[in-house]
Parts: sequence; structure tokens; C-alpha cells
Amino acid sequence: MNMLRNLFLLLFLLALTACQDIYEPEIDFDNEFLVVEGLITNESGPHLVKLSRSSVFGEPFKIAIEQDATVSITSDEGIKHILLEGMPGHYYTDLGFVAEIGKKYSLFIETADGKSYASSPQLLMPPLVIEGFAGEAANKTFMRKLAVSGNIRQYDVPGSNIIMKVSNTDFVAKFRFNNYLLVDYVVTLGEFAYNHCWIRNPVTDYMNPDMGKNLISATSQEHAISFVPFSSRNLPFMNFPDFYMDPLTNYSTNRIVINYIYSLNNDAYAYHEARNKQLNDEGRFFDPISPQLPGNVSCISDPAEPVLGFFEVSSLSYKPLSVRYMNDKFIVESVHFIDTIPDHGCVYTQIPPFFINLKSHADSYAN
Repeated sequence: MNMLRNLFLLLFLLALTACQDIYEPEIDFDNEFLVVEGLITNESGPHLVKLSRSSVFGEPFKIAIEQDATVSITSDEGIKHILLEGMPGHYYTDLGFVAEIGKKYSLFIETADGKSYASSPQLLMPPLVIEGFAGEAANKTFMRKLAVSGNIRQYDVPGSNIIMKVSNTDFVAKFRFNNYLLVDYVVTLGEFAYNHCWIRNPVTDYMNPDMGKNLISATSQEHAISFVPFSSRNLPFMNFPDFYMDPLTNYSTNRIVINYIYSLNNDAYAYHEARNKQLNDEGRFFDPISPQLPGNVSCISDPAEPVLGFFEVSSLSYKPLSVRYMNDKFIVESVHFIDTIPDHGCVYTQIPPFFINLKSHADSYAN
């Protein structure tokens, strides 16, 4: 009986094997495809469109800039704007170019070899209606490799989520955000002199995902868009220098979260949603296979040629915030801050001009 059962099992396995075919996908190994990275907003220009070429499969990565192209943006009213090449592969609108809410814009490209490309028309949505911001106590988990053992250790860092409250609308409002955290520190230069320094780092990647949507609702809705550590000694978890145990250098009191919030149309939301899914793919067995992102640019002269990247048309809301911890509460306030300073720098013996109106909070942080 056992022999008969084993025979049936063997025949079944042979049948399964016979039904298997080897799948060999068609991959183009030789071409360097056009890559388009473009964004225009409802703010004054210049706005940038970057053109480059993808690397050939299997070869070392290299930056291949697409130079000497003719690039233009045309509205649905037929108004054409010519972009000028500044740095190689970087094409800019003029300073006075401002995209208008409710209109559609298309990108057109003619490369130096005579090929033509165009994006689908992109609708500029209205900016988010933001009622305000607040702080909410939260813990965020960070992973760090120990210097001595090399082991990975988990740290639960206390701090504050920055909560954005968005008003309800009669349509699904979709958005993404791009955030920076700016902090200041001092360096002792003698008994009385101090060097006032600052560092600004991108912190968008510490929020997952970096986008959201406000569903149609009778009430406003809240979204967490950034995180600020409670203690200065935890700033290195967010890629800031580690000054802990340094008697000559220490972080000061200011925390400024610089928020760029973009209202997305349906095409842009689908693109960024697919991008997030690919970035969050951990390679698990049942994770979806990463496809090419759904770009909106195609080759007119050769429709079969793939084009990578996306031309985005989004409204921008710029919201710099001061974040303080006082009386066991996180206080979040809008501030006037012009984001034109370098990412890091120092000013001797005086407070940097962009921090002067914030120094009233000098002793409010717990460090």
C-alpha cells in the first residue's frame, strides 16, 4: 500500500515538473533612456526641469546629462514658455513664470539628436487649506549599529510629531511633503566668545509615507508630517553631528521645521504612491514585483521608446514652524523664516539674523 502511494506521489511530482516553463523576460540592456525630473508650482520661478540618461544595465553607474535640448511648457490656453539651459542638463523657466490654479500644463522636449517627447497635460490643483499645526508627544524607533560590536540596536526616541490640520473640501485633497529640520549650536572660543552655528538636514525620510490625502468629510482631518526629538542628544539619530560629551560644542535651543507641502493631482499622487511602495519593499516573498514607475512623459517620434521620470505640476504651501518644549507640552508656532541660507554655517560673536526673533525661547528646551 505504501509502495503504491509513493508511486502516485512520484507521478504527481513529475507532472508538476513537466508543466513548468522557464520565463525569460525581454530586457533592453543597451539603451540609455531619457530621464525627466520636472516640477512647476503656483510660486514664482525659476522652476527646474532636469534631463539625463539612465545607465546601461550591467555597467558602472554614471551621470549622463542631456544637454542642448529644446524644452518648453505649454498651457491649455496655448501659451508657450521656453526654458533656458543653465547648468548642463538643467532647464529653467524665467523668474516671472507662475502656474495658474485650474489650468493644465504640458512639457515638450526636443533632444539634440532630433527626438521629440511630451508629457500628458497636468492639472494644477489648489493649495491645501491648512487650519494650523500642533505638536503631539510621540516615540519614534531608530536602529543604530554599535561601534564596538557592530550589532544593530533599537532605540525608542521620545519627541513630538508635527500634526497638520487640513480643512475639509468637496473633493479628495491629495498631497506630499518635503521637510527640513534646522537646529543651532554653539562652540566655545574662549571664556566669553561663542560661535553661533546652524545645521539644516532633510528629515522627510523619517516619516513614512511622505504623502497623504484628505478624504471628503464634514470635519477637518489631521496628518503627521514631521518628527522632532525631545533631547539634543537624540539629534544624531536624524543625521545631525553627535556633540554629546563634547564640553566645547553643544546644541542650543532652536528647532525650526521647514515644510514644503505640495497639492497633487491624480497622476502625481499615483506616481508618488508607486514610488513609496517601491522604497518600502523589503524583498519579502509575497511583496509585489517592482515595476517601472508610472511616468507621464512619452516619446512622440518613437512611441515604443520608454521614458523615465515625471513632470509634476503642484501647488506649493511653504510653512516654517518653531517647535519648543515647555511645561510638559510641545508648542508649535508659525514663524517668518526665509529659506535662503546655506545648509550649515557659523556667525562669530552674534546671533544669526534668522534666529533673532526666536531667541525669546532660549531656555525652553530640555537638553
